[in-house]
Amino acid sequence: MKDKLLVEAVETLLNKNIKYEYDSAFIYYGMSSWLASSGFLHGAKLFKKYGDEELSHAHKVIDYLIDRNCCAVVPDVTKASIEFTDVKDILLKSYDHEKQVEDNWKIVANTAFKNLDHMTYDLALWFIREQREEIVKFRDLLDKLEALAGLSGSNYFIDEEFKKYL
Repeated sequence: MKDKLLVEAVETLLNKNIKYEYDSAFIYYGMSSWLASSGFLHGAKLFKKYGDEELSHAHKVIDYLIDRNCCAVVPDVTKASIEFTDVKDILLKSYDHEKQVEDNWKIVANTAFKNLDHMTYDLALWFIREQREEIVKFRDLLDKLEALAGLSGSNYFIDEEFKKYL
């Protein structure tokens, strides 16, 4: 086999992030299922779309590892919950989850930077920018949900907000 083009610490972190991205996909698929069964059809489509995006993120990391002569580890995924109390619960969990994913990518960025691995550092920055967008999106949806609280038809209106992100 050709020499690996990543230090072991970076390779290990990238493989962990493959798992995080796969887990993220299944978290969002579980949320999509709950939204569909609760009548939030646009929300269900949106969270399925989010799950699909997370899978593409995992594949981006897998391709990167292969390009750097490393072995990508295909992980076991964590079983996704389909039990939520309401839309706010889903949005809060999504918001918190995206902040955790951002923290995971910051660790990759810092480790790559310390090892003068500019390519992986650039990859990690791409993911961090992506996380910023996701965090802002969920924060905005939480704000809109809060503004709708107590209004008649609030479920309809938040589902219409979900539709805007499709």
